[in-house]
Amino acid sequence: MAKRTVDHEGLMQLDFWTNKFYNKAYEIVKDRKIPVVIPSYNRPNAAFFRDLHERMDLFDTTWPIIVIIRESQKDMYENSEYLKNKSYITIVSYPDAEIDSVGKVHNKIITEFAKKYEWIMMSDDDVFGISYSVKRQLENNKEKSQAILPKIVDFSRVMAMWQIATEYMQVKNNTILTMLISQGFCYNPKFTEENQSVMLLRNACPICCMVNLKEINNHGITYGNSLIDCGHDDLEFLLQVLDKKQMLCVFNWASWVSSPVSTMNGLFDSVQNRFKLAADAILRNHENKNYLKRVTKYEMDNIRVLWDKVRNIYLEDNIIKPEELIQNIWNGSRLLGMAKTNYEELKK
Repeated sequence: MAKRTVDHEGLMQLDFWTNKFYNKAYEIVKDRKIPVVIPSYNRPNAAFFRDLHERMDLFDTTWPIIVIIRESQKDMYENSEYLKNKSYITIVSYPDAEIDSVGKVHNKIITEFAKKYEWIMMSDDDVFGISYSVKRQLENNKEKSQAILPKIVDFSRVMAMWQIATEYMQVKNNTILTMLISQGFCYNPKFTEENQSVMLLRNACPICCMVNLKEINNHGITYGNSLIDCGHDDLEFLLQVLDKKQMLCVFNWASWVSSPVSTMNGLFDSVQNRFKLAADAILRNHENKNYLKRVTKYEMDNIRVLWDKVRNIYLEDNIIKPEELIQNIWNGSRLLGMAKTNYEELKK
């Protein structure tokens, strides 16, 4: 049977709220963009950089990208065909000893960039394909959420959508961490509904997130310096946010893709060994948390956060109200008013 083709150009012309948001968002934030900060080691041709190279030059918009590297690899990165001669890319190097682990480089970013920025978007270098979704009608009259092909989507405009949504949730619920979802999980039709465009305390992964550096520093939230000691560094970071009873949310109408997991440049014997040791460390360090569960699938150990139990903790402590767990940033064909800035309403 021949594969069905998807009319991506047609999807972008749909009269749908995410399309309207996409077309308007950049003008709102073009003079105050939250930068993307990407730590990278030994991968000057990483997936994120290739993706930017293929997409950014297609449009007349730009977005600030800051790449964090070790000094010993400066020449390698500055000569990368995906990074050199790009006006929107800044390469920042630190002495190797200061950022020679995943935890150290993230903690360096948290402390150093807080001196200049309140918010940044922080991402691993193997993330790519950030795009937004529209609702698609299938042949059987069922609906699904359809991520638009990233190569025809303006990266800067999607980032602007994410920034506006983040600013709104900062004002609305003191949210300090916002995330998108992996494209492998973005096809539920409810993920494009206006009244479910924001979900608090839901499953997501902070390998690609917008983070409030001021609040992260105020609450003493850090990354574990050693993967052997802390397990999954991103999960450890997430658990500290939950420990401090701080708010996080997920925007299901935008998503990303990630390259397959690896042995971290040979740090672990195998991917299976890496995940087993990580699961052991997480459970050892957080044995008092009843919302963590070890799950083994395809011979891979992982730790699952039982989000219904997390939400119950926040509800019982009156940190959040039940009606606030699922919200919207769009209503009646207009972007909801923002308290932080006098935004112009986005009308039809």
